[in-house]
Amino acid sequence: MGNKLITKVFNDPIHGSIELHPLLIKIIDTPQFQRLRFIKQLGGVYFVYPGASHNRFEHSIGVGYLAGKLAEALRSRQPDLKIDDRDVLCVQIAGLCHDLGHGPFSHLYDGLFLPKALEKKRKLKKWKHERGSRLMLDHLVKENNLKPMMKYGLKPEEDITFIKEMIAGPLQESKEQEASSPHYFKGRSKEWSFLYEIVSNKKNGVDVDKFDYLARDSSYLGIKNNFDFRRFLQFARVCEVEDKDCKEGKRKTICTRDKKEDHMYDLFYTRHHLHKRACQHRVSHIIQEMIAEAFLKADDHIQIEGSGGRMFTLSTAFKNMEAYTKLTDNVFEEILKSSCSELEKAREILQNIISRKSYKFVGETKPKDPIQDWESLIPSWKKGLAEGERNLTPKDFEILVIEMDYGMDDKDPIQHVHFYSKSELDKAKLMPEEKLVALCQPRLHPAERPDIPAELRRKRRGCRAGVKCREKKRRYKPSVPSLIMGNVRSLPNKMEELTALTRLQREYRECSIMQFTETWLNELTPDTLVTLDGFQLVRADRSARESGKKKGGGIAMYVNERWCNSGHITVKEQRCTKDVELLAVSIRPYYLPREFSHVIAVTVYIPPSADAAAACELIHSVVSQLQTSHPQSLTLISGDFNHVSLSATLPTFTQYVDCHTRDNKTLDLLYANTKAAYRSSPLPPLGRSDHNLVRLQPIYIPMVKKQPPTTRYVKKWSKEATEALQDCFDTTDWEVLCSPHGEDIDGLTHCITDYINFCVENTVPTKKIQCFSNNKPWVTPELKTLLN
Repeated sequence: MGNKLITKVFNDPIHGSIELHPLLIKIIDTPQFQRLRFIKQLGGVYFVYPGASHNRFEHSIGVGYLAGKLAEALRSRQPDLKIDDRDVLCVQIAGLCHDLGHGPFSHLYDGLFLPKALEKKRKLKKWKHERGSRLMLDHLVKENNLKPMMKYGLKPEEDITFIKEMIAGPLQESKEQEASSPHYFKGRSKEWSFLYEIVSNKKNGVDVDKFDYLARDSSYLGIKNNFDFRRFLQFARVCEVEDKDCKEGKRKTICTRDKKEDHMYDLFYTRHHLHKRACQHRVSHIIQEMIAEAFLKADDHIQIEGSGGRMFTLSTAFKNMEAYTKLTDNVFEEILKSSCSELEKAREILQNIISRKSYKFVGETKPKDPIQDWESLIPSWKKGLAEGERNLTPKDFEILVIEMDYGMDDKDPIQHVHFYSKSELDKAKLMPEEKLVALCQPRLHPAERPDIPAELRRKRRGCRAGVKCREKKRRYKPSVPSLIMGNVRSLPNKMEELTALTRLQREYRECSIMQFTETWLNELTPDTLVTLDGFQLVRADRSARESGKKKGGGIAMYVNERWCNSGHITVKEQRCTKDVELLAVSIRPYYLPREFSHVIAVTVYIPPSADAAAACELIHSVVSQLQTSHPQSLTLISGDFNHVSLSATLPTFTQYVDCHTRDNKTLDLLYANTKAAYRSSPLPPLGRSDHNLVRLQPIYIPMVKKQPPTTRYVKKWSKEATEALQDCFDTTDWEVLCSPHGEDIDGLTHCITDYINFCVENTVPTKKIQCFSNNKPWVTPELKTLLN
């Protein structure tokens, strides 16, 4: 019992119960680590997303925990790697201490404030928080006398170097070995080079630091995270792979199973999505720019005591770790509550942030090609913005340049991830080119596009003239909405698969409406759990009081935002009984043939035990009422009908699903109030659902293309034409026309009428008009003649 380690358990909202080594507890209980409690993980994003209140403290604990879990997984799966307790502990310490060097508001300090402060003082040497983490680790060990304790499990002189290399890469003294050795780390030999990929992976960005902040940031921001790091830990292995950068041509690296290729895409897509929606949010950037400006104005007036009684400012505190330990987000409150006159300008900026009086956003632009040396162009851009503006100078403008990537600048990280197969566990390869979906896909410039002869572009023959070709050409402007429908039997646990389908398969990505029954959603299921990027969700959950059933049921409809604006989607009717669940939604898309005013999509779910007559009566009542209110709408009724048919109830509707949806039965149906509109085809079921999905491809030909327009000629009456006709009548000798007929009234009438028509033909111009078959009923030829 005396030699047994006494660990401590933390309850983490992301990872649950976390058990940590006593040495890690000693590090956590130091002032240098506790300062991370007062440094926001996402900096100024907290002023945009109120949920982003988490700090570097809990993130660091999470990374230390995951680093140990990954090292333990590799050790248990591959004993031949000879990973010992000492290696695992070093990896955990590196994960725990990797962010010790962060300053106030995390990346704002070393990424925004320091470069401006050092440039102002003409000290252009860059400083990164990774370097601060190494220095702070040395300071932490020294100030808290941890070296003696480290001897019980570590070799301090060797392992501290190893830990610092895992945090920030090779030390300066280690880099000198690069010319003579392919492995230039000092802490561990090349046999354990894969350990350097656990905390901070410089090869492809797949590391536990990313695992934790994706899960933690997404949770606190309320943004869906499609990447599950537990799956990666389950399939992680170390393999020897080819590497041209190594002199020996090979190195050991951490790989994953080939069947998890899509899962790795989710990692980089989630990171990109998180940065786009939160970290690179334009208001977040404006707030952080204001905080940095306030820090610049307060820089020379805030003094921080360091070692030996020396005083440091905000921009010099990083040079002394004792002073840097005292520098946290609290400097924001210190400036805000100060009464010092020297801090008045800085205090005014921070007060504007608190009062939500941020700088005004002028506009943004996205250049087609990367701009080289954009930093030197900023002064000229500011001058251009100030021209023509009263009371504004270039100093009043701030230009922010945001570079969006997938973690490796302009490189595609997925091309650097190695995968092993089930049959060859020790051999890993890069993803084959035929499977590769490039994240950083190069643009096709106009000059590079193939020159297709004009006659081929005009005429479509064979495969160029089919339904799929027309659908692909129009994409988000189909003649009638394209549909994917089916019974999914629980939607939340299938969202990861559905998200991947909408991203990687065109049929799902370009689908106008997706309708799902038996979603099993309830009032405890938030919308964020079933949100789909690019689609607007409309849901109707089962009511236990009205249906008499507590579980199951539920309807969800996803409307493509590229097909219809989310503001043009209205719920018309929602019913829930023991015999039928119904959701009717009115949709006004960007494009629809003129014969339809809008689309009414009705989704129904009829349980197997339902009364068919009662279900049909309710559906008939709702649809009749909707058609009376909207007689020109395209009405679609789809869903899981089980044993019920609407053929007799709604005889004017046409049923389009002709493929089996469950075993050899067709239970999921689509009825529409127009003929020759769709072609059905089966799709694989979603997850483990027992129903196939059904895809309805539009084959409807608009009326304007079915019938040629009618050509008519009308007189174009104008003031000039009327005056010309009046002049013609004024100069006419009417006696000459009337005298030959005497008392023959009929002959006189015909003569005068023919003469008037002759004058009209010669003086009033004629206009050619076309009347199309899809004109609205109230647009009669007479009305159109008057309008023209």
